[in-house]
Amino acid sequence: MGPSYSEVMYRARVWKSQHDVFVYGIWDHGDQAHRVFKFGYTWQEKFQFPSAIGVTDCTHVQILKSNHHGDEYINRKRLETVNVQATCNSSEMFTSVDVSWPGSIHDARIWKNSDICVTIMQQFPGALLLGGDGYGLEPWLVTPFRNPNNAFERAYKRLFKKERVIIERCFGQFNLEKVSSVIICCIVLYNIAKYLGDADFEYNAEPDDNNYHNGEDYELQEHRLLQRARERRTEIADVILEQDLR
Repeated sequence: MGPSYSEVMYRARVWKSQHDVFVYGIWDHGDQAHRVFKFGYTWQEKFQFPSAIGVTDCTHVQILKSNHHGDEYINRKRLETVNVQATCNSSEMFTSVDVSWPGSIHDARIWKNSDICVTIMQQFPGALLLGGDGYGLEPWLVTPFRNPNNAFERAYKRLFKKERVIIERCFGQFNLEKVSSVIICCIVLYNIAKYLGDADFEYNAEPDDNNYHNGEDYELQEHRLLQRARERRTEIADVILEQDLR
């Protein structure tokens, strides 16, 4: 029998007192369905975007140049970076993070290969995350209208922009001043994984682009997915305008 949740939290508090770091996995404990419901409920308490449970975006974190890094780490601004994807909830807490991609990789590809994408797509397709222009439109990931040309599209864009800004605040508040902080966080995560008896994981150099493949023709599947996403975004825009959500 493995350790209880309270025991894990106790050990985490001990590590925090020793290293001034506390790591809490939002999705790692308890009923995921309950957590998704809670994310949606708390979002609607603070904000108004229909069916939203959080926001996602990517940010580039600059790294030191190294002979071991290839051109894949050079982003469009010619800086050597890691492209970090994160999601946050209405409390401006990070609910997932993916730090495994070099700076040249596009946001949309990172999303499609992320665990959070697979989790929502397969288990909670009714939930919504708000994503930026770098993402593709999906039924569970909505993006802004690029050129709104009517009242409901403009109302949608106004509310979307107002509520999506919290991920930018999260990134702005999250500032690592010392490399030692990163090392300590890695050690704490390693210790928690060992204490829980989690299996070792290995970095998969080959991205899994099969999240959307179910034996169906890929292009047809993508077309149907995009059509569903456009219909849902239009329905949401209608609700926003009809209920005068601001």
